[in-house]
Amino acid sequence: METRKKPANRRDGGKRLGLQVFLAVAAALALTSALIYALIAFALPASYEGVATTRVNERVGELVDVLAKTPYDEASQPIYDFCIANNATVVLTTDNESSRFGTDPADAGASSIALSTSVRFADKDSGYLTIVADLPATAELPSAFWSMLPAVVAAIVAVAVLVAWSVSRIINRLVADAADAKRAERQRRDFFAAVSHELKTPLCALKAQIECMLYGIGDFSDRDKHLPAALEATESLEGLVGEILFVAGMEADDLDGAREEVSAAALVRDACDAHAARAAERGLAFDVNIEGDVTVRANRALLAKALANVVGNAVTYSPAGAHVSVRFAEGTLSVENTGIALSADEVARAFEPFYRAEASRNRATGGSGLGLYIVKTVLERYGMPFSLSSSDDCVTFQARLSKGRRI
Repeated sequence: METRKKPANRRDGGKRLGLQVFLAVAAALALTSALIYALIAFALPASYEGVATTRVNERVGELVDVLAKTPYDEASQPIYDFCIANNATVVLTTDNESSRFGTDPADAGASSIALSTSVRFADKDSGYLTIVADLPATAELPSAFWSMLPAVVAAIVAVAVLVAWSVSRIINRLVADAADAKRAERQRRDFFAAVSHELKTPLCALKAQIECMLYGIGDFSDRDKHLPAALEATESLEGLVGEILFVAGMEADDLDGAREEVSAAALVRDACDAHAARAAERGLAFDVNIEGDVTVRANRALLAKALANVVGNAVTYSPAGAHVSVRFAEGTLSVENTGIALSADEVARAFEPFYRAEASRNRATGGSGLGLYIVKTVLERYGMPFSLSSSDDCVTFQARLSKGRRI
């Protein structure tokens, strides 16, 4: 069974583009995140040291202000408190003596700052402070950053993959939508080109018949003989125009917007009833078997037209004495007609507008050439998969109509 699918080259091209976008975005995100992390890892210690140095200077100024209000004999306590708070060593020098507060740096590799400033007391004018303050945090920052590297890398990769996947899906969808729009526009142009061709030939023939009858040229002077043929040609054109208008109407929002829950089995049964008399007239064995039912949400008129076209094609193009079988069960429709076979090329082109599979399928059969095109358009619109296949003496159409609940 040959199922109609999207062209492989478009699908493969979309996958390649999606993969390229995914890899590009993932690489860009990962590289950017790694650069930001490295910048922070190397710049933060220096920045922190600058901030810490400024803070120590501010606290030294605060200490100087406190000592200015403190008698010399009571200055030890605020100096000692400063040493504890700032991990510092302070040497107080006056005219008479030199005093040391705090301890030596605990870590010889720790960063430190040294500064000196004059100081005065509430009862003493002269003094000098020499301060060495340790900044151990700056030495620990790089090692802390590098110890976090595995977790950071894992987070960067996870975020990069997630964002890249999302972006690639969006871009791939946009590309697919653009390709669908181009394909739809191309199909629309091809359809109207085919319409102009299909209408031009019968209209020219009809016009010639009418002119010959009007001017009594040759055998056409017998109007009673040729008027019925002209009327039949007019009715055929009327039917063709009606089909064309129906196809055009399928693009209208109001027609497709009128969706409702409909019984698939009822639509199949109506389609079979509409063509039962025609099948009997042509001497066909017409077998209908409907088991169960499902509901589908669709425009009743559109779906009914599509199903009627499927059954009608089987009845119209089967030779006398052939067997037409319609089966519907578990939401699947199968229409089979014997006595006819299609080539692989004919199967592939069967759903093209105005395509006729063989020379005998001309306007004399009463077909417009739009029946299966309408079937294809409607079923694709509602996401109902379908297929057409042919064996030596049989043509089979299948469609999955189940899109709702089983009843």
